[in-house]
Amino acid sequence: MAKIIGKMVKTVIIYIDIDDDLSLAGIKSPVIGEANVKEAIDKASEIMADDSDFNSMIVAYNIYKKMKREGQDVEIVFLAGSQKGGLDAQRRISAQLDEIIKELNPQEGIIVYDSPEDAKALPIIQSRLKISGVQRVIVEQHRGVEETYILLGKYFRKILNCLLYTSPS
Repeated sequence: MAKIIGKMVKTVIIYIDIDDDLSLAGIKSPVIGEANVKEAIDKASEIMADDSDFNSMIVAYNIYKKMKREGQDVEIVFLAGSQKGGLDAQRRISAQLDEIIKELNPQEGIIVYDSPEDAKALPIIQSRLKISGVQRVIVEQHRGVEETYILLGKYFRKILNCLLYTSPS
């Protein structure tokens, strides 16, 4: 258990969705607390179950549950940026983080995310909160994606063969 001179450290598990896919599932961020996160996961399971964002939400929730079982002072939140991306998304994450810090007063955070774009939120969070852990979630590709690449490769070879073996007229 994390302690500072005999005092329990409050840790917040932060799932980051910088491109705000959560809103596509009808989820308004920030999502704060276990009950609200469970409701968000339930909504997301109907709309984005195949999405890597959904897997990241589950990973964050499982980290939270494990730490809670271990008796740690822990809370979970989901933060979302903006579908516009860029500075708009980063500033929205920043504002939500300020809200979370004011409400929960955590001493440290564990960050869960799934894409390089989400990682742009790390310096923003680190500027306000000690980060004690980072978990990037990488989801295996679906077979359909792999089959698409194979199919594209076959067509590419056909095009090359046609270009190489047809004489100009």
